[in-house]
Amino acid sequence: MPDIPDWDRTNKSPHDGRFWAECVQDLFQEVMRSLTRTNSNEAPITKAEWLLFNRIRGVADGKYVRESGGQSQLPIDRVHQEGSYSTYIRRWKEQHRKPGEYGRGVSVSGNELYVYTGVYKSSVGGRAPYFEKIDVTKDAGPWNPQVRQMFAEIKSYLGEPVTWSRILHGVGPWAEPDLVKLVQSASKQELLQPALPKPSLSKDQLERARQVVEECRRTGKHTTGQPPKRSWLQNFFG
Repeated sequence: MPDIPDWDRTNKSPHDGRFWAECVQDLFQEVMRSLTRTNSNEAPITKAEWLLFNRIRGVADGKYVRESGGQSQLPIDRVHQEGSYSTYIRRWKEQHRKPGEYGRGVSVSGNELYVYTGVYKSSVGGRAPYFEKIDVTKDAGPWNPQVRQMFAEIKSYLGEPVTWSRILHGVGPWAEPDLVKLVQSASKQELLQPALPKPSLSKDQLERARQVVEECRRTGKHTTGQPPKRSWLQNFFG
């Protein structure tokens, strides 16, 4: 891991708003530069990235719906649930799936990262049916560059000026407290390249998640299963 010099915090007061705001901007410039469509970094998503990603998603959400009507090829999926919408970053669109097809691949919800296997589990022992997913939030693997690449596409769609103006709402003493607390909480290196945690999943689970992600990347297909066969009556009557 290359050494990343920390900000010079010597004699800096926690209330020196302008200094900490400059640290915030410097941190996010580093993260923004790393967001490319060819990103290959398999390390887990960092705290700084999660915070930036959530802001990018918040900016993109309204613009995406307003300008494209949800029909864009961007990896944004807005799912209607119990009277409201939840926004996921993933390659498939729930509302565009055919009967019998299930989403497969990387999916981001909030600060959580899942690999959907494309398997639909039926009701067992009173448990409601569900889409099988593997929580890979804390683990290194090919799902992490997939997330960074998807956010790179969204960043490009928004444009750098819009992204910056909405991410950093204030400067100097007006910088957002959560961003200031972030840079005060750890060194620049820890925020950009934290030590890799021990895997949270078994070797078999990690290998299964890896196979799903790599197959989706290779084939470009993010659904699985076959639509139900049509009967001869359906075919006859169209």
